[in-house]
Amino acid sequence: VHRPRWLCCVLCAVAVKFCCLDPAAFALSSCQPSLRARLAGRMPTTAAKRTAVIGRQASRAESESKNLNNFLGIAGIAASLLVAWSEYTLKNTGCGLPAGPYGLLGFAEGISYLTVVGLCGYNLYTSRRVDDSRGKREWGGLLEAASGLSGLVVLLGLVVLYFQISDY
Repeated sequence: VHRPRWLCCVLCAVAVKFCCLDPAAFALSSCQPSLRARLAGRMPTTAAKRTAVIGRQASRAESESKNLNNFLGIAGIAASLLVAWSEYTLKNTGCGLPAGPYGLLGFAEGISYLTVVGLCGYNLYTSRRVDDSRGKREWGGLLEAASGLSGLVVLLGLVVLYFQISDY
């Protein structure tokens, strides 16, 4: 059975396209040389497809990491400011913030204390690592600011604790 040359070329192109075969290794013997060169140059190889997918996944993961770092930075700064307000109130009145409506302010204060202590501890843990194989941490500006502010608030808390012990 004689098949037309153009049908063989189309079938080869479809097989290369949908089977993810390497067009350079695929035998396009029935195609004209110029068409074979165009098909080989236009269709990406499997390795090129894998590299593109890995690159997209890496950029997506980097973007998600950057968004998470920004969110954690904003939450850490807000928690540090709330803890600083609580410590100021503790120093001036002898007790912390009031519970607020439905206890929401007291709940936020408690979560903020946990967040600040956790952020300060994680900052100390990651900044004191000796392991060079892990490399430098890449937190971003907001998370670094929140980390520094949490350390400052913890030191302020120790000063307020000293005053509490000496006053009462």
